[in-house]
Amino acid sequence: MEPVSPRPLAAPRRHARTARARRLAAEAAETGGELSYGKQKQLELAIALASQPRLLLLDEPTAGMSPQETGETIASVRDIVKARGLTLLFTEHDMAVVFGIAERISVLHHGEIIAPANPMRCATTRK
Repeated sequence: MEPVSPRPLAAPRRHARTARARRLAAEAAETGGELSYGKQKQLELAIALASQPRLLLLDEPTAGMSPQETGETIASVRDIVKARGLTLLFTEHDMAVVFGIAERISVLHHGEIIAPANPMRCATTRK
């Protein structure tokens, strides 16, 4: 019985497409540690998307980014989720990011949900 050989060309092509989609093509020859913090976060997202998930979990996806990088990331995540039909679950303290991406919000306080709602309702509710 012959050993099964991996598909050597499929993964690199898919990763290249993912890198281009995440605006990382210019940095493709660099190692992750050489990238700026914002580009490292974009790389993390590209790696997560390479496996073509149906559910994307993000923890503070814009933490430490400049305002420009934050805006680009919000737009990119929103576009990717819509284009791929993904379910997105993320934690975030920056409410501009939350309102820029979320369709539904659950506000937690000491581990208890205190405000499940749509973003507009959460924005106008004080608690």
